[in-house]
Amino acid sequence: YVTNVVTLERWFNIYNIDRWLGWRKVPLAGAPEVHNFPLADGFTGDIIYYKTQENICTVSGCIYGTFAKDSYISIGYLPEGFHSAHALELPVTASYGVGVRCSVATDGNVVVIISTSGVAYVYLNISFPCA
Repeated sequence: YVTNVVTLERWFNIYNIDRWLGWRKVPLAGAPEVHNFPLADGFTGDIIYYKTQENICTVSGCIYGTFAKDSYISIGYLPEGFHSAHALELPVTASYGVGVRCSVATDGNVVVIISTSGVAYVYLNISFPCA
């Protein structure tokens, strides 16, 4: 290993049977930049989203609002660059441990799917590959 003391880059050289293959830069892990999720009107809460260097997006937090039984409710849109590579439907939880679902569309729309009455809080912690 060799470390550049100015840029803090680390490099390594690979030896293969009878010769050196050359210097390769060691990838460094960087902390993702965390953003507040832009909630749709009528909802409050504390939801964040971020994308890792492996291009995996995570949406996490709690949202408060009025959720009608048997409804599909858009809670907001992820910005460009954070859209899901595929339309997904993922399990999340709600008030009193009630199971609900969350749909993430390829256009960034995040929808909560409620099948039970009396839901006031929805707790999200979903991850998916970005487009």
